[in-house]
Amino acid sequence: MIASRVLLGGLIVLLPLAIDVPGPARDSSETRVSLSGGTGSYAIIARACDNSVVNRRSVHFTDQSASLDHKFASPVRLGVRAGLLDDEGATDGANRYINPNFSLDWRLASVGAGYFEARNDLPTGEGAIFRKQLSFHVRFGDPKSGAVWAEFLESEPLYSGGGYFCAGAETQVGRVVSFKLGLSVRPYDAGGVSARGEFRIAPALDAVLKARLGESAGIGENAFAAGLTYRMWGRGHFVRPARAAPAQPDTARGP
Repeated sequence: MIASRVLLGGLIVLLPLAIDVPGPARDSSETRVSLSGGTGSYAIIARACDNSVVNRRSVHFTDQSASLDHKFASPVRLGVRAGLLDDEGATDGANRYINPNFSLDWRLASVGAGYFEARNDLPTGEGAIFRKQLSFHVRFGDPKSGAVWAEFLESEPLYSGGGYFCAGAETQVGRVVSFKLGLSVRPYDAGGVSARGEFRIAPALDAVLKARLGESAGIGENAFAAGLTYRMWGRGHFVRPARAAPAQPDTARGP
């Protein structure tokens, strides 16, 4: 819990200190590669019919993720996410998942979906599990000036990046810092606050910090994660400049 609070405070401190490193001129074609890892804990709570707590325990975890996506000059974006989930006490070893996805991204809106499949069942609360699901996200507004968003099974990493479902608001501070703040649930038993910050540290490289704070039945449900995102921009459609017509002899003049 202390580490999560320190990281959340670090996000706030870094906002005014981020270096203004402008990205290169680019068209709308973009490829992104992301790597991230984190750690934290969630609670498993058994409740009676009157909602009183019968049993409770804390599960510590570590998780890692990698993703690759490409946005074409059109709004179409294709990508794939994959990750590892290591829950304390899991009898089948570390879980792993893959999530090919598709989205349509515009400046003022984005909508996307994908197919999520894990090797082992994922916890979602007392007696509830799943292995295969549809992932999705929606966004309304311009992320540079202010937008609202919601996502399901798209956090990177899946646990420490926020959880299965997150929703909130986002904006950009200056030219090199973007910030998201929202609520998240599952695998966490209770809802909690999720914060994410991306900081431009080079023209094509972003550092990503994420923190999640919450509590259920006296058990802390906190996590933090860090990662890097590398971007490559396309050249756009190359148009060969027309060649100048060869000079014609001046027939009006005499020899």
